[in-house]
Amino acid sequence: MAIAEAPQWLIDKLTGNSTTSPITTGVFFEQLPPVKAKADGSPVAEGGRNTAAASLIGTYLQEGHDLKTVKTLIDQWNSTNPVPLPYDELNTTIASIATKHAREGEPVTLVEENQAAKATLDEDSLKGIAWEAPLTTDDPTPDFVLNSPFKMMNEVAEYIGLCGPVSIPTINLVAALGVIQAVTGRKYYSEQFVNSTNCYIVLVASTSGGKDSIKKGIQKLLSESGLHQRLGKGRFTSSAGIETALLQSPCQLSIMDEFGDMLNHGLNDKGGHAKTQFRSMKMAFSDSTSILEQAGYSLRGVKPSEVKEFEKPCLYPTFSLIGLTTENQFFDALNVNMVDDGFLNRILVVGTSQANKTKNSKIATKVPDDLIEHIKEVYNRPRPGSTNPALDQASLNTADKEPAQYFLPFSKEAMAYFESIGGSDPDPGTILYQYQNASAQLRNIRTPLSVRWREIAMRMATGISAFEGFDSIEKETLEWCWNFVKHYGDQFVNNFSEKACATEYQKTKEACLKKIREYPNGISKTNLNRCSPFRGLKKRDRNEVISDLIESGFIIEISFKSKLTSKKPQIRFLATGESDD
Repeated sequence: MAIAEAPQWLIDKLTGNSTTSPITTGVFFEQLPPVKAKADGSPVAEGGRNTAAASLIGTYLQEGHDLKTVKTLIDQWNSTNPVPLPYDELNTTIASIATKHAREGEPVTLVEENQAAKATLDEDSLKGIAWEAPLTTDDPTPDFVLNSPFKMMNEVAEYIGLCGPVSIPTINLVAALGVIQAVTGRKYYSEQFVNSTNCYIVLVASTSGGKDSIKKGIQKLLSESGLHQRLGKGRFTSSAGIETALLQSPCQLSIMDEFGDMLNHGLNDKGGHAKTQFRSMKMAFSDSTSILEQAGYSLRGVKPSEVKEFEKPCLYPTFSLIGLTTENQFFDALNVNMVDDGFLNRILVVGTSQANKTKNSKIATKVPDDLIEHIKEVYNRPRPGSTNPALDQASLNTADKEPAQYFLPFSKEAMAYFESIGGSDPDPGTILYQYQNASAQLRNIRTPLSVRWREIAMRMATGISAFEGFDSIEKETLEWCWNFVKHYGDQFVNNFSEKACATEYQKTKEACLKKIREYPNGISKTNLNRCSPFRGLKKRDRNEVISDLIESGFIIEISFKSKLTSKKPQIRFLATGESDD
């Protein structure tokens, strides 16, 4: 096909016979030289790159390629040039040629979707198109998650995975860890340091990412094993709510949905009940081997017979948590001031991967008998040297009684590995010290957020060892738990430093790019200005963000005008997928 001729105003301008002014199609529109020869896709030296790019873009558009494909093909060609064109210059060329074609009435498809619904740069045909949000992709699930060495934990995870329409290994494993904490809590402790088995794990997953299986699976497992009282409430409104719940059942697992919203409301609250519940959660984590520090409450109006309930102590409370949240919801709640708050370093944030997701043709309705029997055996296992096992078991669920503790010792090798990790103030040469000081830029974030990683790994190792029936905590168990905590802990630190510690300008820029990426066929400047946080910015600030995104190669600008209307040209922005790297 022949390349379309350059517009007359451009020819006049170049030949010196200009009597008309070019049409202004946007602040980033670039006047391109006419194409003198059709490019064949071969590498081009400096001086002819723009002309060759314009020729290739015109050819690809005339062949019917959508703009995303054109972008990909041009990027591939550009990479073969001895000196490639800068991304922003190349994107401007694409936008200019596409704008010219659209202005002259030639169809320019933004994204090839299906033959029944092609979006073109024609103002009339753009009306009423249903925009489709992009799918997110994640890195593969770590091998140590897919192939954990713990037989019974794996069986629990496998069952959890069958309790919903989809099965995701990371979600299943976190749920299995929650079951282990609920079953072993307030009974099994590490002999060294007397640590309990409860942990706080926040699971970050997409809205339809398989989180439903957690609630259903854990509820079935605990209920059919006779431990329904160990599944706590999913939401508390105040500190008193948590304390009262622990007095009623001193060992419980709480599955909190919409955790990001709760965190936002609680930690960012300037006072009141929402903030106090996180204070109690912090204390419950630390007081799991002592007495829960309770707040003082007015007893006015309380019946004398009920006063004693408020005065009872809660000994060795074991409060475990699985928080469920989406990534946006969670990171929207965070800010850099939370680093030193003390709550974030008590939680392990686990991001999920969709790479190993499988669909279930049938959802499990019955818990395997061997799992029920195993859970009962772990819960009822008599501690060594016990003279009254029945009394020991009764103490596990009585808040004001010290529980009969079953201690698991560290093996010699496990203890040596434990010491090599390093603690809250790690010695030089320890694993934790090297991690905290490997990056001067991240040291102030890594140090406070990783200070409890070893403690969390030890609690996890104690619970797994008890659940698997091990007589001691072995190095292999502790090492697996440390790798799990270190992997997801570091993942969170990196995300926190990028998202929660970003400047307001960076956040605004990222929010703008994210909004544009939600519209694979592009979003108009008018509609973008209506979106948060853009609608709260001044016009100058909006233009600065857009200019930055274009110059960085993240987006391109398309300006077009329908032949059927005399309205001013419409500007649309299209994400390219490129980065600053």
